[in-house]
Amino acid sequence: MDFFATDQLVELCKQNHYSPHQFENGVRNSKSYLKSECIIVDFDDGLTIEEAKNRFKGIYYFLITSKSHQTVKPKKEYLGKVDRFHVIFPLETPITNSNEYVGWKKHLLFRESD
Repeated sequence: MDFFATDQLVELCKQNHYSPHQFENGVRNSKSYLKSECIIVDFDDGLTIEEAKNRFKGIYYFLITSKSHQTVKPKKEYLGKVDRFHVIFPLETPITNSNEYVGWKKHLLFRESD
């Protein structure tokens, strides 16, 4: 396994598609779910980066802006330019149950997420 500095990891995530999940035989469905080693939460239109930094203070995470960060989306012109970003929370212990992962995504810390 290769290890990267934080800024290198952020750049890798910005430039590539990624998933927090591992699936049996690469089949993406709940029956094939094996584990997740991080929780990724997507924030579009509901939380600023500064608000996220304050909310997650004291928690280890990576924050990566989305491709549409600070752009006006065609169907959401009324919002103007807003922060759009992903927050990646590495886990000490992998989640091995897809329902548990969904439960964490519904946690109050992530209430403005997509």
